[in-house]
Amino acid sequence: MDLEGALLEGELQEERQELRQEEERLLELKERLAETELRCREEREKEKARLQRERQRVEELQRQHAESQIHLNNQPESMRERMQKQLQETSEMLEGALRCYEDLEFQQLERESHLEEEKEAICHALTEEITQLQNSINQRKKTVQKLEGQALLTQEQMMGVCQRFAQEEGEAVSHLNAEKSRLMDMSQEYSANGEDLSENKEGVTQLTFTQKTDRKVIVLGSDQSDSSSCVFSVCSSVKGSIGLQRTASLPRRSRDRLPARAPQRPVSMHGALDPSLLVAQLSSGSNGHYLGSPNLQFSRYNKPLYQLLGGQATTRQVGGTSQGAYSLENCVTKLAEMERRVREAMAERERLLQERVRD
Repeated sequence: MDLEGALLEGELQEERQELRQEEERLLELKERLAETELRCREEREKEKARLQRERQRVEELQRQHAESQIHLNNQPESMRERMQKQLQETSEMLEGALRCYEDLEFQQLERESHLEEEKEAICHALTEEITQLQNSINQRKKTVQKLEGQALLTQEQMMGVCQRFAQEEGEAVSHLNAEKSRLMDMSQEYSANGEDLSENKEGVTQLTFTQKTDRKVIVLGSDQSDSSSCVFSVCSSVKGSIGLQRTASLPRRSRDRLPARAPQRPVSMHGALDPSLLVAQLSSGSNGHYLGSPNLQFSRYNKPLYQLLGGQATTRQVGGTSQGAYSLENCVTKLAEMERRVREAMAERERLLQERVRD
């Protein structure tokens, strides 16, 4: 658009310059025509003045000759001879003046005719050139008007394009600011969710009871001789142990090294923990036999599960075994609740990580 406008402007300037030159040329031709006519008129007036002077001279000689004749008749006989001689001279001068006047008049007619022909030729050439130049000027004026219209239209189009660009730029800036605000809000939300995820991760770390790859045995009870004490093993390398779904950020352990577990394990290998099943399994351990190896027993106050649940998972012998089962059921319920919360935290963390990768 700018290139088209520049080309139109250049062409318009060139046409205007040519038009100005042709107008100057036309003015010059008209001045030459006027000068030719003026020169011919001046020449004609000059010849007329010269011819007028000769005519006056002839008329003066004629008047003198007539007076001489009148005086000759009135003069005495003695002076008549001298008067005749003067009259003879006056007659000769009059004849010479008449011939000169006639020649001058003829020359004037010839000169006027020549000047007229010359003037007509010059005027005809100038008039023809003036006509052609006038036609060219008229054509150039039309071209200039057309180019001015195109230049004005191009300028209006350029203004429209500039306004459209300005509007699009404003919209783009608005969209950019909106996107920036959205990203800032997402960043703040992600920061807040990141703090929640760090807290959930601490909870998950508390639930990771072992650093070994096989298993740990946790002893619930006041001492080894307590009939209500029970032992259950937690497999830290199994993906679904106590309902925890591990993510890519948590350490993975090979499941190939896990030995086959008995179907009476109190933890679910593929899903959430069943509280009633875990209570039944733990209650069945009151006969003094443990589910795990007795060599891996811990003291009551050093058990991680006991520390995690604040000592509420211990069984008590107040009022019989039903009191112990009720305490175990509370422990398992809290474990299931913690499992659910950890699963939700992990799912939220995965969602936020995926959104961050997409952004």
